[in-house]
Amino acid sequence: TRNVRWYHCAKCDGAVTPEDATIVVAGSHEHIFTNPHGATFHVGCFSVAPGTAAVTEETREHTWFAGYAWSIVVCRRCSTHLGWRFRGDTGAFYGLILTRIRLFGPNGV
Repeated sequence: TRNVRWYHCAKCDGAVTPEDATIVVAGSHEHIFTNPHGATFHVGCFSVAPGTAAVTEETREHTWFAGYAWSIVVCRRCSTHLGWRFRGDTGAFYGLILTRIRLFGPNGV
């Protein structure tokens, strides 16, 4: 059995995504973006995030990744905003706010 570490929601400890789901998008795993309202986010890209749920309709307006529509995702356990799901012609990925998740080992912290 592999001992894969998981990122958990920083608020409720719910499991969000495995560490081995980290991916590179647009040249980097990590990105810093500012939305039209002036809020800045430090985002990490992940191939899957089974501990999240999309809560908005997809839109391409103000997307941070050209060719991708986005929807807001929240923690399935506590509904904290954790980031966005991006979907384009070549597939989908998750941009998760790195200050709202934390990495846990296979036996806890």
